Amino acid sequence: MQLRISSLLFAALIATSAHAAEVLSFRNTIQPILTRYGCAMGACHGAAAGQGLSSGRPHAPTSICGVAVTYDANGNTLAYDVDGSGPQSPRSLTYDLENRPLSITRNAISALMAYGPDTERVTKIWNGNPTHYLGND
Repeated sequence: MQLRISSLLFAALIATSAHAAEVLSFRNTIQPILTRYGCAMGACHGAAAGQGLSSGRPHAPTSICGVAVTYDANGNTLAYDVDGSGPQSPRSLTYDLENRPLSITRNAISALMAYGPDTERVTKIWNGNPTHYLGND
């Protein structure tokens, strides 16, 4: 069923892009296809504001196992919990001004990243163990 819906959505996008004057609309183009196949009621596809094509993060989850995923103004993930209220601790992330991850923390253990002047990651330190990257030689 998922392949069929994906094929229909792709066909709708192609048909819409053939008419450049028309604006692609989640509500008018995509949602009717999802509704026809019974896939417009869930949190993943049901609302344009949450994850529709008109949102800033069309594929980003709004929650995982009932726990909200938070984002900064640039769309970077700030915090999420992979198993809701399960045994795994939430992860929190920080970013630099270039939207590159600086740290990812879980259970008070952080993975720290550093970047070179060419914007490539040069170092990652996790649990006190550094990994150095030499680039694309």
